Amino acid sequence: MMNDVIKFFNTHKPKSAPGNVELALEQTTGSAGDIVIDVCCGSGRLTSMAAGRGFKAYGVDISTRYIGTAGGNGATFVVGDMMAIPFRAGCADAVYCIDSLQYAAEVEGALAEMGRLLRPGGLLIFSTQNTYNLAGIKKVILEKLTGHIWSPWLAHPIEHAVTYPWLIQALKRQGFEVEYVRGRQHLIAWVSLLPGFIRRWSPWPGKPWRSLQGLAQRTSLPARFEESVWARFAMILLVRARKE
Repeated sequence: MMNDVIKFFNTHKPKSAPGNVELALEQTTGSAGDIVIDVCCGSGRLTSMAAGRGFKAYGVDISTRYIGTAGGNGATFVVGDMMAIPFRAGCADAVYCIDSLQYAAEVEGALAEMGRLLRPGGLLIFSTQNTYNLAGIKKVILEKLTGHIWSPWLAHPIEHAVTYPWLIQALKRQGFEVEYVRGRQHLIAWVSLLPGFIRRWSPWPGKPWRSLQGLAQRTSLPARFEESVWARFAMILLVRARKE
């Protein structure tokens, strides 16, 4: 399975939901010289943006092909697995993990591993897919009926059905206090209920980003809505949690 995961990320260029990198950086507090670790950093855009703010920024990713290809500002990149991150315990002031937690071999184990890196009071800022919605129900039904992974995005060799209630409890079990939750991509939860050929059809051939699915993925709702109780039903959760 690990070889399948490595092959996947060396074949598919890692991408994050539009706006999540910028929102993650907005949630970062601290001073120049603080150590931040970007887990599953992909091309390293967030890592480099953090370095540009004066942080000592390190990116970790399993992809040898794409890691750090957008690096800059003195950011450092290390190939590694999110279940065994090659840094000492308590070394980081902040840890990022954008749009990747659901791909961990064991999700709560990955939360524990990222928590290991943080000093007391350090921040874990991450986003993850959320199946606490109608699209999640569709996912569970299709996977039970067909035995195959279903995703409104791109099926991955490992893709766990993370739900909002479970995630909040898992963070508490791992010694985190949740400070902020924002729900992203609310519309895609509804669009994903449609058959694939309707979701992906575009009146402009060769431009899938202009399909109904692409439009739903790029549409952001007002912050007051995304930060409200409705966040728990969004397709993507952006979370800031502090290590106690």
